[in-house]
Amino acid sequence: MDTAAAPVPAGWLGWLRRYAVQLAVLVPAVLWVVVREWLQWRLAQLGVALPPSLSPATDPATLMRTVALVLLGCLAFGLLAWWLVRKPGPARPRLPPGRLAWGLLAVWVVLWLAGTVQAVRSQMNVLGVQPGHSETLALVGLRQTPPTRRSTGGAQLYLDWPAQGGLHTVQVETPSSALLQQPRRVQLQVAPGRWYGWYVLDWTVPDAEGPVSTPTTDKAPT
Repeated sequence: MDTAAAPVPAGWLGWLRRYAVQLAVLVPAVLWVVVREWLQWRLAQLGVALPPSLSPATDPATLMRTVALVLLGCLAFGLLAWWLVRKPGPARPRLPPGRLAWGLLAVWVVLWLAGTVQAVRSQMNVLGVQPGHSETLALVGLRQTPPTRRSTGGAQLYLDWPAQGGLHTVQVETPSSALLQQPRRVQLQVAPGRWYGWYVLDWTVPDAEGPVSTPTTDKAPT
């Protein structure tokens, strides 16, 4: 015995029900983009430059695994989005079982919303940090970085911070000639974030230290 489908309510509620899947796929991603752009606009309006993060260095193997997982995840969810949004045809297979499809869609929405929340939390974590204390750390390596569309370039420092687990890295936008000589140690004015991490508010090169090696320079692409 056939059962008649429930009528779709008229007005905006009916429109939402009719396009619920498409909205669930697109709206979280659009929200993430809008929030990130708003955060950048907010910084520009405040005239605030966020201090660089002094974060644990990641070895290349771990970084490549992370990038591979992110790419695979994006590919999987891209295929899911195409499968859910496309218009079914008579020659095309139908969607996976209902629970699986809606479960994957829920994961998609949660991941984008989590990214949006993290973007806000990341900016709030560093805004208004108070000066902490000075740390004199051994400079293990230095790599000059050319400017890009998203960065002014500068120098990437690799510093040994035993109290916080070993090798750390920080991007210095305007390195001095003394810093480019790659001294043995660098003195940093560090401050803890509101919830996590460390940030560099200022840095100096101790006068007594001399260069120990030739700095590595990356040439900007032509």
